[in-house]
Amino acid sequence: MKDFFASIYEVFRSVYGDNLSSFLYGLCNNKSGDLYTQTGLILIIVGLISCVLFYRVFGNSNFYKVKHWLIPMFSGALLTGLIAIWLPLSDKNAGLVCSQFTFSNQDAIFFGIVNFFLALIIYFIFSLGMRFIGKKAVRYTPF
Repeated sequence: MKDFFASIYEVFRSVYGDNLSSFLYGLCNNKSGDLYTQTGLILIIVGLISCVLFYRVFGNSNFYKVKHWLIPMFSGALLTGLIAIWLPLSDKNAGLVCSQFTFSNQDAIFFGIVNFFLALIIYFIFSLGMRFIGKKAVRYTPF
């Protein structure tokens, strides 16, 4: 599972740096890191929950416009982006980062931005499938 998420996130490694990438992969000897799996699972779970909220919970005839589709999309993306910033910074502040993989706060912010955009893509992909199980009014909302 770690390698699957790492292969997705490391496409954008040049955005947030090699040191943070190595730490997120879990290369430290003190068992810290391995955050690719955690952030990847959070990305998928939050994307799925926000998509289900739109198509199944809020998908009545009053909430079928594109702006209503964008609200859970950007809310979920913002949440996953903030979590992706918080996870490595909390390990850094706790002193769990190896000395050879030091990274700046800016690197963690860039990782959160990458996660934000990945969450937008995940929400769109989930919307392609969820729109068929939604109520009739929301089936054609974003398309």
